[in-house]
Order: sequence, then C-alpha cells, then structure tokens
Amino acid sequence: MIDWNDVSTWQILVVDDEVDNLEIVAEILEFRGAQVQTAANGKAALELLETFPANLILTDLSMPVMDGWVMRSEVKSKANFSQLPVVALSAHAIAGDKERALDAGFDGYLTKPINIHTLVDDIRATVSPAAPAAPAAPAAPVAPVAPAPAVEPLAVTPAASVAPAQPPAAAASVPETNSASDNGSNKEATP
Repeated sequence: MIDWNDVSTWQILVVDDEVDNLEIVAEILEFRGAQVQTAANGKAALELLETFPANLILTDLSMPVMDGWVMRSEVKSKANFSQLPVVALSAHAIAGDKERALDAGFDGYLTKPINIHTLVDDIRATVSPAAPAAPAAPAAPVAPVAPAPAVEPLAVTPAASVAPAQPPAAAASVPETNSASDNGSNKEATP
C-alpha cells in the first residue's frame, strides 16, 4: 500500500518522450526517496509495467508510438492496473486541458515545466485522498474600527530650490590619489 506521506513507498513510472523532462522528474523523485522507472512512450510503459510494480504513473500526453491518452486507457482496462493512479504531466496548459484530461479518466493533472521544489507536494496533493476537513472555528467578534484622522497634504518643494547636498567633512580630508588618466598632472612639484 502506498503511503503518500512517505516518498520511499512511491514506485513511479515516468513516461515522456522528452529526455530532459524524463531525467529531471526521475532525478527529483529518486533524490526524495522514490523508486523510479522511465519510458519514452506509452507502449514502452505498458511493457515496463509487466516487471515494475508501479503504484503511480506520471505521463506526458503527446508522445510518438503511443500517447498518454491511449496508454491510460490501456492501463485502466487491465484488471490488475485498474486502480493504478495515472497522472497527466503535460505542457498543455490551455484553458480546458486539465478538465479534458480529468474527464478522460486521468487521476490528476500536473503542468510542465514542473517546479523542482514542489514536485513531491504537487503529486501528493493531486493523488492522495483528501484529508477530512477540520471543523470551522467559531468566528471571533470584530471590534469596530475608528475612522482615521484627517491628514493634511504635504507641501512639495520644487527640486530647483533645494540646495545641493554638501559632502561629509570626512570626505574633504581624504588626500587625492593619482589615477592612470591623471598622467601626473595633479602632482605637486617637490623642491
């Protein structure tokens, strides 16, 4: 049984035809303690499921050979995998894409690019059973707030009439230094 609060119990099959996406997601999940296998398309994922006891599939939707839509349908049609959560992991972020995937039977929907810092929490929030809602706390009485006192507008002095700032006294006592662009013109003659 998978414990969504213990990543070490997660056995995830990540399916994506983009190697960079596949590697990043797999490495993050492995770093956090999950067991991960990868496949480049839906057909390879179905073959891998015969030997890898996945308890979650994260799949891209658009892939060659077999896309995520068909793969999800194939997975859910098998009695031994019918309860296996299949989450869409897709760059399709147009309004309605998430609803379309959920209506098609995906158990969740995550968008790419993924956030490497929140991926595990995002997965957990997508597939773990909702925690029972805590009872609402009684509302505290609200004290009336007194109106703020009136404030007079500030007078603004035009910038031209403001005296320029004087350098601090300490800056005046710092001896001048010779720079490469001076060519010695600031040097005092020595007897």
